[in-house]
Amino acid sequence: MACFNSTVINAPVDQVWKTLRDFHNLDWGTSIVERCEPQGKAHPAEPGAGRRLNDAIAETLVALDDLERRLAYRIEDDSALPDGLRLNGCISEVRAIPVTGDNTTVVTWSSRWDSAQGDAQGFLDTVYKALLADLRNHCERNPA
Repeated sequence: MACFNSTVINAPVDQVWKTLRDFHNLDWGTSIVERCEPQGKAHPAEPGAGRRLNDAIAETLVALDDLERRLAYRIEDDSALPDGLRLNGCISEVRAIPVTGDNTTVVTWSSRWDSAQGDAQGFLDTVYKALLADLRNHCERNPA
C-alpha cells in the first residue's frame, strides 16, 4: 500500500532542502505539528535521529542524501495514531527537486507500508497535503 503527494514551491531548491533536512525542526508545519520533540542522541541530519510529533507519533530518520535532496523516515509501529489507525512497516520519503531553468522546486512526499488497520492512505494523504501547503507557505514567505 502507498500514497503520494506533491507541490510546487516558488523558492530555490537549496532553501527548501535546508528547511526539510533538519529532522528535529518542524516549526514550519503549523497546521499539523503542535510539538516536535527530538528523541535519542543522533544529530538531526544523521540516520537514527528520532522525533515524536504531538506526543503521539514516533518517527526515525533512516536516510538523508544531500546530493539527491532526499530523506526517508520510518513511522514506528507503536505510534499512537488517531481513530485506532495502526501502520506496520511504514517508510516515508520526502524529495526536493529543482525545476530546470526556473527558481522553483517540486517537493514530493510519499509513504509505503506493509499493512494497516484503518484508512492509512486517507490519514497520510491529509497529513502530507497539509504539511506540503505549510512548507510552501513558509518557504515562499521566508526567502533565503
